[in-house]
Amino acid sequence: MKRLLVLCLMVAMLTTAGCGGGSDSSDKKSGDESSSGSKAGESVKADVAITEAGYLAGYVFAYVQNRENREVVVDVKYGARDASGAPVDLSNTGRVGYDVLPPSSTILLAQAVPQDNLTQVSADPRPVKATVAAHETGAFEATVARLELGFLPKHVVASIKSTYPQAVESAAVAMMCKDSAGQRVAAGMTRFSVAANGVTEKKIGVAHNAGVGTTSCELFPYITTTTSFR
Repeated sequence: MKRLLVLCLMVAMLTTAGCGGGSDSSDKKSGDESSSGSKAGESVKADVAITEAGYLAGYVFAYVQNRENREVVVDVKYGARDASGAPVDLSNTGRVGYDVLPPSSTILLAQAVPQDNLTQVSADPRPVKATVAAHETGAFEATVARLELGFLPKHVVASIKSTYPQAVESAAVAMMCKDSAGQRVAAGMTRFSVAANGVTEKKIGVAHNAGVGTTSCELFPYITTTTSFR
């Protein structure tokens, strides 16, 4: 009996579990939980708002305002109707991760969708708990390098400057183009990578039936929860 008791104590020291029962899993937190117990994807409080939402040539889009002086992670859910007025399911767009709003900003988010001629587009910007890759203070500046809209495939070439002192991989840039009358004629979004404190060019695709008469484009670069820094 004494030998059994000694053996039990040795096992307990090695495994932190006693002979009489298992460990209490409720004392452990998964990799998707913060120290406060909230899980990744859970709603959190933040002052964000949609100023406008719509559809344009294969993309739903939303202008999202972040009224906080910090980065805020959002999960934007879109709603829409088709030409007959029936609700359209936009939940399966293949989007991965969440978008990160820069502090005190209003940016454009755009998401490609397979449906055409969507109407009554709405967007719900839900702030969520999520892991963002650790990074130093920095920002992006994006301008149009040139328009390549005369032949298929059509592109807008963006020149993106980074002031992050780290290389950035898989950031995002959204685009909205207008004609000389100020009418929106094309939207788009793509991913890009850029060296530390570097500049890169990236082509943003334009739908074959969009971009006619484009005279200007506005670009909105930002990071997401799938962006990495090194």
